[in-house]
Amino acid sequence: MKQRYFASTFFLLTSMKKKCFTEEKDKNASNVLKDDVSGKTVLSVSKTVSRKWDEENIDVYENEKKWLQKLKDTDIIARPINFDDENRIITTEYAGESVNKDNLPEDWEEQRDRILKTLADYDCRHNDIKPNELVIQDGKIRLVDFGWAYNRKKSNPDNWPERLGSEFKCGDRFDDECSFNKSIKHILKKQEKKEE
Repeated sequence: MKQRYFASTFFLLTSMKKKCFTEEKDKNASNVLKDDVSGKTVLSVSKTVSRKWDEENIDVYENEKKWLQKLKDTDIIARPINFDDENRIITTEYAGESVNKDNLPEDWEEQRDRILKTLADYDCRHNDIKPNELVIQDGKIRLVDFGWAYNRKKSNPDNWPERLGSEFKCGDRFDDECSFNKSIKHILKKQEKKEE
């Protein structure tokens, strides 16, 4: 069952031109439904970004757009397809369902390390890794929702929400590895409770 992994999302099929994906990345893409002379059809997800959290030093939509554009050539995110600035809608490739006990790959720790290394290479700290922001497709974990990402080497602005990261934040600091680990632990624990 496909689960939503963004608030305010809806699933749709999007026809798109070749420029959105490189030929190399498309060879094994399970979300490419059709690719011929007429165009390409890709399973995608669209997300409307609320203005609720916008402040003088953060536009959550623009911030997510910025980080998705920076990370678009990596394989750790849902690759962006379209940005509708007027309506604050971000459309990305479909990157799978929520990670759960049944689909958590055995190599999740290696995948976590690769994701974190990629973020570090791009000077990015996600700041808000939670269970619903880890998705999986074809055994590959991806990270979604970069609205609160920030430069890794800098402190977050003081006026950002105190509850950012919720119970998956590590004390009073933002540590993506710790938040990732707490998220996986929560996923496994939640699944165990359901089985009891």
